[in-house]
Amino acid sequence: MPSSIRRDLNLGLIIAILVVGLGGSIGYYQITVSEAERVLDSTLGEEASDIASVLAFPLWHLDYPAVDSICEARFRSRNVSGLSLVSDRGEVLYLSGSLDGPGLLRAEEDVVYEGMVIGHVRLALNRDDIARIRESVRDTTLILLAGVLAASILVTQFVLRRYLTSPLRHLQQGVARLAEGDYEHELPPNSRKEIRELASSINALASRLARREVDAASYLGSMEEANLRLSAEIEERKKAETDLRLARNFVKNIIDSMPSILVGVDPELRVLEWNDAAQQATSVSAAAARGRPLTDLMPQLGRYADDIRRAMAENQPLTRSKVPIVEDGSIRNCDLVIYPLDNGQEHGDRRKGAVLRVDDVTQRVRIEEMMIQSEKMISVGGLAAGMAHEINNPLGIILQGVQLATNRLSPSLPANVEAARAAGTTLEAVNDYLERRSILECLRGIRDAGSRAAQIVANMLNFSRMSDSKAVPSDLTQLLETTIDLAGKDYDLKKRFDFRLIDIVREYSEGLPYVLCSATEIEQVFLNLFKNAAQAMADLPADAPHRITVRTFAEPGYVVAEVEDTGPGVDEAILHRIFEPFFTTKKPGVGTGLGLSVSFFIITQNHQGQFLVRSEPGRGATFTIKLPQASPGATLDA
Repeated sequence: MPSSIRRDLNLGLIIAILVVGLGGSIGYYQITVSEAERVLDSTLGEEASDIASVLAFPLWHLDYPAVDSICEARFRSRNVSGLSLVSDRGEVLYLSGSLDGPGLLRAEEDVVYEGMVIGHVRLALNRDDIARIRESVRDTTLILLAGVLAASILVTQFVLRRYLTSPLRHLQQGVARLAEGDYEHELPPNSRKEIRELASSINALASRLARREVDAASYLGSMEEANLRLSAEIEERKKAETDLRLARNFVKNIIDSMPSILVGVDPELRVLEWNDAAQQATSVSAAAARGRPLTDLMPQLGRYADDIRRAMAENQPLTRSKVPIVEDGSIRNCDLVIYPLDNGQEHGDRRKGAVLRVDDVTQRVRIEEMMIQSEKMISVGGLAAGMAHEINNPLGIILQGVQLATNRLSPSLPANVEAARAAGTTLEAVNDYLERRSILECLRGIRDAGSRAAQIVANMLNFSRMSDSKAVPSDLTQLLETTIDLAGKDYDLKKRFDFRLIDIVREYSEGLPYVLCSATEIEQVFLNLFKNAAQAMADLPADAPHRITVRTFAEPGYVVAEVEDTGPGVDEAILHRIFEPFFTTKKPGVGTGLGLSVSFFIITQNHQGQFLVRSEPGRGATFTIKLPQASPGATLDA
């Protein structure tokens, strides 16, 4: 038999002896302890049954002294740690010692008399015998195990050192030299087959590594060149990405810096681009807007959806001027320009879109309207001057003839009385006839109509020429009070309502600087405003508020007066025409349409001020007049 096989058998036998010795010791310990516990359990059950049978007779006859004597005698026996007797009704008749605790064996038995359970006995025994047996067996087992373990350790150390540790150490030293790059070193042969085969495999591996080292050096050289090329390409790509990102940021900054609203949409009119101006106008961020329908974000542009699609289909820009857009409750005029977009791909994914540019031109429209209005006023002014001069002559003759006829019929003039007597009648009879035939009423109507026509002519002349009055520093609050008092006495106002029944609310600021103005012209302007407000409120229900609020305050360089009424207001569609000559919202025959035009001319041309109006239907109207502040001693030749 070869020596290697003998050594393997000896090693196996040593291990088998160690396992058998350890297993036998543990088995001996468990069997001995289990048998002792079984005997003790059997003894405990017999003891509990014996106590229950002895106590049955005295317990049935309620002989409690005998019960106590029996229980006490049994409790005093060896190894009894606790005893209790409980009646069938749960009454504790006897209790000594401890029934609960670690290391105790417990048993319970019913006390039966003539087939009836009349009580319960609980018995607890300590395990001192088992503990002693366990200690004895444990000591023997430990001694045995210590001897087996010591022998096993010695044998194992010898076997490991001889057959495993020493060969592995030589193998480790050889592998270390290979790890250092000494691929020429060969591991020595070993008597153990497994280690000998492992050494042979390592030697073959070293030979292959030596051959591959040369190949790896060449490969690493080519890889280094490839890495250099790849690094250069990566740097170029990073630079291109950086340039692209900077270009995108630059374009986005340009788009966001533009005051115009710029919105990019796809063919389905979903938002692709949304600049800062669009975000400020709608309070919707660019991130929240992307991908949403344009009609949801800007409903005002929804009516131009067909124009957007047509621009994309025809690839031609479209422009829509003065598009009304509601912003913060007010209407803004905007120009809409639609630019079609095309990615230019002839094949593949060719998608179209559009860019919408919305420019707020409200101020420009207002300036254009003011220029148109100024041109109208200049043209109408020349026409009004010629008409006024042509009408003045025949109108003067008419008024003079009416006044003369009225004077010739007055009984206060002696010449009239004499002429009537010479004609064979009396002046009273003539006047009675004229009254009966309403001739005097016709004369009064002619006089009133002539006076009204004369006032219209005077307004036209004021409108058509520059005033030759001198402007001096004046107290605007005092001018307002004078005009309010004058409005209360105006005969024309009393024809339709009583001005004194209108509630006048004064909100004057104290310490206002003087304004440089012509007092009569400014009073004329305020009288027109009071008259218009009173006429506008005349048609209101009786229970509706009839109130005119007059307030004054100062602004840098100006003193401001506001006249606010509670009338029906003016529609937004016609509000921009309110200062046009001959434009009026009153019923035919009530107004001429020159009052506000003349007032606008007086404020803006004669006094270099501002005349503004704001109104909403059902909420009245507010007229704002701004007049330049006067410096001490200043005058203005208007």
